[in-house]
Amino acid sequence: MPLRCLTSQGGGPGQRETAVSQAIYRPGRVALVSDGSRGIGAATVRRLAADGWDVGFSYHGDGPSAREVEKDACELGGYAIGTDVDVTDAGEVSSWFRLAEEELGPVQAMVSCAGITREQPLARLAEADWRAVIDTSLDGVFHLCRTAVFAMMARRSGRIVTVSSVCGADLAETIELRRFGTAAEVADLVASLLSADAPDVTGRVLEVPTVIAP
Repeated sequence: MPLRCLTSQGGGPGQRETAVSQAIYRPGRVALVSDGSRGIGAATVRRLAADGWDVGFSYHGDGPSAREVEKDACELGGYAIGTDVDVTDAGEVSSWFRLAEEELGPVQAMVSCAGITREQPLARLAEADWRAVIDTSLDGVFHLCRTAVFAMMARRSGRIVTVSSVCGADLAETIELRRFGTAAEVADLVASLLSADAPDVTGRVLEVPTVIAP
């Protein structure tokens, strides 16, 4: 399954896009997942594909891993297509959302998994590292949610799940289950929030303690 690559110039009328994929329309449940080529994002893509969702996911500069996730989704009986998107760029996020709706149909769920960390003491944290964390983990989530919410408001339907982490040094001995959580367990929670069994869960913060997701 060919991957797509989006680029933008100026973030406005001069925005340029390239797409290398076969345009298709597959009626059904459609979800977008950011950072879907690794860790929690990849686990979420696989779980939603196994549940019958058509999934568009973003990655950034990790094409080989994205192809593996697409292959896994196909083997699970689902469908997923990866797109190289810089979530810190509002224009690229908007283009990705529009192309996904053209190819897959109306997006019914947005799952934001994109986030980075630069664990350093304050005195050693470089300005560039701080800016990268804020641009991805805050601005990126804002771009994803804002793009999705306008389309969902127009249809009066849709769900948004944002996945974030708290950096820390918790030890397994401090966890009730005495073990670390997994990316698959977070994906299971996301899938349950997007299921028909959870229509009234809104504005909630749900915690999955101490997940280690490379």
